[in-house]
Amino acid sequence: GAVAAGPAGSLIDIYRNRVLVSQVSGNQSSLYGGGHLDGENWTTAAASTSPFIIRVGGTNDGDSIQCLMGTYNDAYLIGTENRLYALYGFDNTDFSIREISREVGCIDDTSVQEMDGSLYWLSRRGVERMQGTTVDWKVSYPIINLVEPIIQASGNSQLALDSSQADFEAGNLTVSGPG
Repeated sequence: GAVAAGPAGSLIDIYRNRVLVSQVSGNQSSLYGGGHLDGENWTTAAASTSPFIIRVGGTNDGDSIQCLMGTYNDAYLIGTENRLYALYGFDNTDFSIREISREVGCIDDTSVQEMDGSLYWLSRRGVERMQGTTVDWKVSYPIINLVEPIIQASGNSQLALDSSQADFEAGNLTVSGPG
């Protein structure tokens, strides 16, 4: 199902009782937040419980949001391919975005995992680990020969969206072959 008034994006998560959406066509560097406790409310307004739209970095600056990384250290982490940001606050009266790093980004949303109090993810320079406020990429040294091909292949990944049953069936038959 979908909410007609809501943005259609490929990255979706939850933060502070709000639905977050990103990777919206034409607005890849924007983060959309639904109404507080109301995932069907997407009409922005001035109330503290209203939905919001926050620009992450520059507006469509080519460094689009790649990862909604989740809550870590009481902030919501957001990764573009080249940078790391954090969303702080509790409602529309105090939400703010801060740049955490200009050297570290995130290239695969599915690579983000929290383990033993640290956050791990894949960036252009290897596997990153955040402990507290420190980012350390030396965690990938022992397996760098395995990680480098994955990093290089991510630039070659392709995405095809099926917008109808016919699209799905055509792709399925093409890939699977007859029958």
